[in-house]
Amino acid sequence: MDADHQGAVVIGVDTGGTFTDIFSSAGRLVKVPSTPRQPEEAILEGLRAAGVAAGDAVAHGTTVATNAVLERKGARTALLTTAGFEDVLEIRRQNRPSLYDLNARWPAPLVPRERRHGVRERLDYTGVVLKPIDRQQVEELAAALRDEGVEAVAICLLFSYVNPEHEEILAARLATEVPASISHRIAARYGEFERTSTTVLNAYVMPVMQRYLRSLEAEMRALGVRHLHVMHSNGGLAGATVAAERPVETVLSGPAAGVVGARALSMLAGCEDIITFDMGGTSTDVAVVPGEIVEGGEGEIAGFPLLVPMLQIETVGAGGGSIARVDDAGGLHVGPQSAGAEPGPAAYGRGTQPTVTDANLVLGRLGPRGLLGGEMPLDLERARAALEEVSRHLDITIEQAAWAIVRLTVSNMERAARAVTLQRGHDPRRFTLFAYGGAGPLHAAELADSLGIRQILVPPHPGVMAALGLTVPDLQRDVHRTVLRPLEWGVETELEAIFGQMERSAISELGREELFGAPTFRRWVDARYRGQSFELRIPYSADVDSMRAAFLEAHRGTYGEGFPDDGIEIAHLRLRAVLPRLLRPQLHPGWPREERRDEARPVYFGSAAAIGTLEAVPSVVVQRAALDVGTRIAGPAVIEQYDSATLLPPGWEATVDDGFNLRLNRV
Repeated sequence: MDADHQGAVVIGVDTGGTFTDIFSSAGRLVKVPSTPRQPEEAILEGLRAAGVAAGDAVAHGTTVATNAVLERKGARTALLTTAGFEDVLEIRRQNRPSLYDLNARWPAPLVPRERRHGVRERLDYTGVVLKPIDRQQVEELAAALRDEGVEAVAICLLFSYVNPEHEEILAARLATEVPASISHRIAARYGEFERTSTTVLNAYVMPVMQRYLRSLEAEMRALGVRHLHVMHSNGGLAGATVAAERPVETVLSGPAAGVVGARALSMLAGCEDIITFDMGGTSTDVAVVPGEIVEGGEGEIAGFPLLVPMLQIETVGAGGGSIARVDDAGGLHVGPQSAGAEPGPAAYGRGTQPTVTDANLVLGRLGPRGLLGGEMPLDLERARAALEEVSRHLDITIEQAAWAIVRLTVSNMERAARAVTLQRGHDPRRFTLFAYGGAGPLHAAELADSLGIRQILVPPHPGVMAALGLTVPDLQRDVHRTVLRPLEWGVETELEAIFGQMERSAISELGREELFGAPTFRRWVDARYRGQSFELRIPYSADVDSMRAAFLEAHRGTYGEGFPDDGIEIAHLRLRAVLPRLLRPQLHPGWPREERRDEARPVYFGSAAAIGTLEAVPSVVVQRAALDVGTRIAGPAVIEQYDSATLLPPGWEATVDDGFNLRLNRV
């Protein structure tokens, strides 16, 4: 580290739907209510409270791009595509979520028909120009976009991932007038609908993200912050400039940070195979980590597909702020609507609708002392009043209504956990449940019971796990390219040349950062049998026989069978460039020690199968900061701390390990 960085710290900032979390490697933890209309207000408040100083580096997990899509508050966008392909956004694919639902409706395209323009040009599938681009039309399109008052333009021409010449001509003319998202730079892969969707999504959120990051960077400079990095969905960081150009790569920013941090701490604790369980204020994110973090090649947001590298994370609308309601048929629902930070759960003092947090307070799992070490007390009577309507509609007591809300919430989270485990061939019983988020440890034991899991790991600071995770990864740049080459002797020479081009592209983008050292590279290929529609990712090797053996093994492991004599095709090349960060965090900053003074209060427990079995059980209440290494606590108990609370039902016990993690075990 150079002299300019002596004494500097790295700070993780995660903006959630309810709280904005700050984790400083100097040992400071801060949670402040989020400010959804202007997220930077809560960020700056938290940074000041954390003692940010000149020279510090900030890594940011943001929901700005995600919320712009979910709320459809992005830019006025136009799409330029090859003439005849203007309607690909509406034609989509033949597959649909509900196979036999003849009335299924897809979300309306982000670009309406009147702002989708066909460009007179054509390439063949090898990139050969069949019809040169009409430069006179390019000028006409520039004028049309000005007349339409567009704020961003998506450019996605047929086969541009093979030959980007025509897209570059359009970009050179239009990018000076309006922010442009260009498909071969965003997703250089085949799949016309998915590539168009990704390019449009990027254009749609680009002006929003650019305004936000410019404002945030200006505020950061005023505080003396030297570097602002943004978490991407692939589990790595990038500079703010790259994030502003590729905001579509940040849609899983916060959840990805949580998974990265969870793996770092679980490896220190000797737990290699984990299921991450992140329950926050608005949603729950679940991922399976069988030793290594699992990355997918594509994802989806609000019904729109994405061809960007992202971690395999399952999200369900179940958080502490999720709103409970009874439908006209008398059925109970929890989420996906959330009370968020404004007005928040009824117990926070402003909201009136019943939420999961209100239910936990009524059940005694949360105490009236509330959150943030008593800085945010909870109103029990207001929570009971909010739950009264649910209890009346269901003709049960308020406590039973609270229990039903919690049980339904756990059931929703169980489905997400099964989606990332059993549906992908993993037995959840062999994993450790890694619980974090402000509400994760409060529901972890019940979720573990439903999945047959017998061990839970709760890190020292679960409520700021994503913020901690932001301080862990290096900067990285992923580059993908479609090649469509047979896996046969001689192809490695061509692939080496293409990988060289991809490395230069990655270095060019990473070179904008003020960092030390040279990047390291990892290479993979997506391979398949000829005629297949789905690929398997395997490590790249210059030895064709090694790649063939790796593919056969991966195919047998995934599908149960391999065919050694069939032709194998390489569909895509993947490259990851990694640059080390200047500052490294202390993952266990500790906390001020407290003298142990146990309390007691009744906590309601019952059977998952019958609401009527609910019973108030005297339970010990312990402050986590008073627990020494080796301390063992038997349930029923509640372990409270600044940023979260851990519930120990009867039949569970917790031990503090030498990393100050809580290890929960079924006894």
